Amino acid sequence: MFGYITPLKSELKVKEFEYFRSYYHGLCYSIKNNFGNIPRLTLNYDMTFIGFILEGLSNESIIIENKRCIKHPTYDIQVIKDTNALKYAANLSITFFDYKLKDNINDDDNNKSKVFNIFLGPYSKKAALNHYNINSIIKLNLANLSNMEKEKNFNSLDQICHPFSNIMASILKDYPHNLFEDSNTLRDKLYNLGYCIGKYIYLMDAFDDLEEDILSNQFNPLIVTHKLDRENYKDIINEIINEMDFLILSCISHCKEILDSITLLKHREILNNIITLGMTNEFYQICNKMYKKIPPNN
Repeated sequence: MFGYITPLKSELKVKEFEYFRSYYHGLCYSIKNNFGNIPRLTLNYDMTFIGFILEGLSNESIIIENKRCIKHPTYDIQVIKDTNALKYAANLSITFFDYKLKDNINDDDNNKSKVFNIFLGPYSKKAALNHYNINSIIKLNLANLSNMEKEKNFNSLDQICHPFSNIMASILKDYPHNLFEDSNTLRDKLYNLGYCIGKYIYLMDAFDDLEEDILSNQFNPLIVTHKLDRENYKDIINEIINEMDFLILSCISHCKEILDSITLLKHREILNNIITLGMTNEFYQICNKMYKKIPPNN
């Protein structure tokens, strides 16, 4: 479900991209330093974004170090030294990956997920204890989401998006450290931003996996809301693309509006790039893939 929130590299200055990459590497090292090497496989760009925006609202100093790692053994890479926001994102990376493994096991008895779940188990328990309140919110909402998906007891995309949207909203709002100009107003804005981010991720995942889910007879909210099957899918792709265009771009527009209303100490240019360009680019890449499926007479 993750991997849709990245910067558009071509529109960043070289130093900006290198800085963002150093933060991504910093999250990798934070996972290693706080949990170990195996959990580094949980690294993803969406949790990098969560840490990055919280870092932008923090007075905590940023220190960049030169390091080498197994993936880059012959040259130094720039790495952001561990911060509260990075530690938070590291915990979340492991927590989400753990739930994803359990979901794979429940859905199709995936043996690979079973094996990795055994190795990740001790680390996920530690991550859960580090942020018990957030973990409880994640657990409750994912359970609600799983029930809705299994029973197909929802009437709209907004309804099925809510549990995951609420997770991402709570993650930002309930960040357990002080922020610049911290207030209930700021925390409410972070909730709204996280909610839009969560809705974007859930819809993007459904849109991206639609054809594969139809062919493999897996759950997809778009299959339910549009009553799709193998026979009618290609006939209404254009209708689905238009609907996703409205929903996804609305999420992005709301994210930008909220971001503009927040006083950031750092990262604004890169965050603007991620939200207005990177997220939009990810969406249109999926659209281009979908357009190729439209029959010529449509």
